[in-house]
Amino acid sequence: PAMTKVVEALKDIIQQELSGQLIIKDALDTSIAWEAYFGNGKLHFATSMLGQKERLTYLTRHHHPDFNLSEFTIGQSDYKFICHQWQSGRLSLQQVRQLAFTSTQEAFIHIMAIGNAEMEFNLDAHLDVLILSASVQQVITPVKQLIWQWQKIRPHISSPLVRVYLSNIDSLYKLLWQQLQSTKAIE
Repeated sequence: PAMTKVVEALKDIIQQELSGQLIIKDALDTSIAWEAYFGNGKLHFATSMLGQKERLTYLTRHHHPDFNLSEFTIGQSDYKFICHQWQSGRLSLQQVRQLAFTSTQEAFIHIMAIGNAEMEFNLDAHLDVLILSASVQQVITPVKQLIWQWQKIRPHISSPLVRVYLSNIDSLYKLLWQQLQSTKAIE
């Protein structure tokens, strides 16, 4: 599969004012893929293609703990879930836009950290309900530092969707114990 620079693909979408769905496949972990929806070069929504419920639940608790969300239904995409929160009156349009922006921004941290990826663009794919339209710049500028941090740790942790496995848990406990002891010595 041909690898393309994510930045170059995004520039083309923006300059040509394309509409559709960009799928970005992670070369470090083939089980991980991201999708971003565009309309006339503007970003409408981005998310992971795996673990949407868990990801959105985490993002809501972390960034919007005051949002009172209903439960996900089986097979429901995170975007349909977000739209349902507005349509059912659980969240205001502004809150729904905040949640969509948070999800999109967090997805773009990882999309931009990938660098080179196998990608496809589907001109026929679109979102039924439009709740967000932002430039890629608006989304990534506030999180450039996080993108840089993920670029640095990607060789070790390829995605936020992977579980970290410690091969030698005893070493971790010893290291933590030493840190604790040295902290107590300072006090």
